[in-house]
Amino acid sequence: MLGRSATVSMLAISTAGIVTLLGQWLLVGHWDELDGFIGLVGGIAAIPSGCSVVEPWAAVVCGLSVAFVLIGLNHFVLRLRFDDPFEAAQLYCWRGALGLIFTGLFAKEKFVIQAYNSPGESVLSRPFGLLMGGGWDLLGAQVVELLAIVGWVSVTHFSGFYTSLES
Repeated sequence: MLGRSATVSMLAISTAGIVTLLGQWLLVGHWDELDGFIGLVGGIAAIPSGCSVVEPWAAVVCGLSVAFVLIGLNHFVLRLRFDDPFEAAQLYCWRGALGLIFTGLFAKEKFVIQAYNSPGESVLSRPFGLLMGGGWDLLGAQVVELLAIVGWVSVTHFSGFYTSLES
């Protein structure tokens, strides 16, 4: 399981980095190593929730998806004239959310059982990815988790920003 997790992580990370670098080059017309680096970090932000439960081909799909989302969001943010030189909003918020949804879509039943059942425990049925035949249970749980994270971050950041404005 450790070997699969490492392989899946590296595939998603390298695919996201290479596709982001090449995609930005095709759109902008020049190389920028920061684009490649941002792509790599975006792959790191997206794959952890599913690295132990998805197959290597799904990691490549994750890396491609993450790269296209970043490229699209970068151009959208530029049009809004949003000042975020390190692309933190696109990088962590949207790619992390994509990683959660990705796990709910592509988690394989065999790997979920392998990762989450205790040794010696009888095989319990666990929810797995929607596109892998597992129904809506895992995807629904991932969406609830995403909403909880967004709620928590919104409340804590709003209170922090509000108190900083007051002082």
